[in-house]
Amino acid sequence: MAVSGVIGLIGTSFTYFKPIHLVPGRHLFHGVGSLHSPQVVFLAILNIYFYLDRRKRVLSLVMLFAGLNIVFSILSIMAGLFFYGYGFALSLVVAIFAGMLLLDRDLGILEYETFMLR
Repeated sequence: MAVSGVIGLIGTSFTYFKPIHLVPGRHLFHGVGSLHSPQVVFLAILNIYFYLDRRKRVLSLVMLFAGLNIVFSILSIMAGLFFYGYGFALSLVVAIFAGMLLLDRDLGILEYETFMLR
């Protein structure tokens, strides 16, 4: 049943949607479409912090990402149609970099906090 649904979906997608090379503004797919992997990395960093019960750290990372996303998205929209989606990408890269630096520091002192402070 699932296989027939997938085959039907693929068959109707060619009927209703144009191939990517015929879509005007297809360059938008290159900027936005390549952001799935970095977004998963950012969510993995947040998951580690939720596991460690560091909600303030998660809040600071999400606020950093949201603020940078607003600023960089406005700048990329003002830059023109070719740069749509790159504001999100740049804010995601900066948030991942900050999250990895903080995570490295927090995991470095995790053993001390686990055995010495409690």
